Amino acid sequence: MRHLAAPFRVTLAALPLILLLAGCGPSEQEKRLKALAGTYVHDTEFRSPADAGGMRVHERQALTLKADGTWTMVRTVEVNGQPQGGGTDSGRFGVSGSTLNVHSEESGMLQYTASGDTLWARNARMVAMTKAVTGMSVNAEDSFLVRER
Repeated sequence: MRHLAAPFRVTLAALPLILLLAGCGPSEQEKRLKALAGTYVHDTEFRSPADAGGMRVHERQALTLKADGTWTMVRTVEVNGQPQGGGTDSGRFGVSGSTLNVHSEESGMLQYTASGDTLWARNARMVAMTKAVTGMSVNAEDSFLVRER
């Protein structure tokens, strides 16, 4: 009987660890981050309305959200097919309901409304940043990124 008691004590001692591990499934926040993970893109092309053969500006923003809560954004600008610069940014993001909060040291906080495969810009800061990067004004209501498939 004595030799049966030792394995039983080990099992009882391990019970709290087993219960802890059993309850360690992904949290709702982790599930939401994983569901949003992917690359969201906004492509815009502007042409001079006065001159059909004139200047053509193409701007692309690619926001990549990772399941670990980090993100990167790459912005590129081309004029008449020639690269003119752009920039990159990165940081952490979180989700509260349908609001995606994107934080970085460089840009501060940006907010989007997540709806299906679309992220809609939620604040004037996003519009101002787009103007600063590209020199072009956009409507906040028209500023969105779509999940790249």
